[in-house]
Amino acid sequence: MARVPLLTDDDADEITKAFFEGCIELIGRVPNSMRVYGRMPKVAMWLLPFLVSLQREGAGGRLDGRTKELVVLKTSLTNACDYCATHNTSLGIATGLTMDEINVLDTSYIESNLLSERDKAVVRWAEAVTRNQAARDKEGFEALREWFDDDEIVELTWLSAMFNMLNRVHDSLHLDIEPQDEVDKIQRSSFISQDAVLDYVRRMVDLTTEHRADASGA
Repeated sequence: MARVPLLTDDDADEITKAFFEGCIELIGRVPNSMRVYGRMPKVAMWLLPFLVSLQREGAGGRLDGRTKELVVLKTSLTNACDYCATHNTSLGIATGLTMDEINVLDTSYIESNLLSERDKAVVRWAEAVTRNQAARDKEGFEALREWFDDDEIVELTWLSAMFNMLNRVHDSLHLDIEPQDEVDKIQRSSFISQDAVLDYVRRMVDLTTEHRADASGA
């Protein structure tokens, strides 16, 4: 059971409700994680577009969704974060990963013939970042350089680092995994356009501006 009660729609104030609506629009549902983040709505409302822009194909980064999910899944599996691993197994399938490819990430991926050398370089780097060994992993970094340019390496590193943060938050607060049919709604968000993210941000800016005006006029 979650250590912090999840906010329901009835519990939510205006800003939190707008944040929840944005979750549905951008990521297809309001998962338990976002119902916890909703307890800090004026932070969560800006955290959502950052998370989406970094993780989802089309939303701002350069990498394809399948590559991103290799990073996210290896990070989450290494940290034994069941909540993130479950959600991203579903999302990973939507981006083109197979269950066999996902299963090998937590075992002997280096020897596997299911993953390409490019895939293995990505997974190795995510593992090194997660185990805080990347600074010393010269061989792993050089392997990554064979397949990715500087901009893409920064994106890969940020993505693993972000999920290390999320893994720790979700595990520390004992987030419960939703029923599978609810989890699978994440598949609707395998691709998110930059326009969708910008529309959300504009609404949040307008809402924040209105609240500040109301507060100053009170």
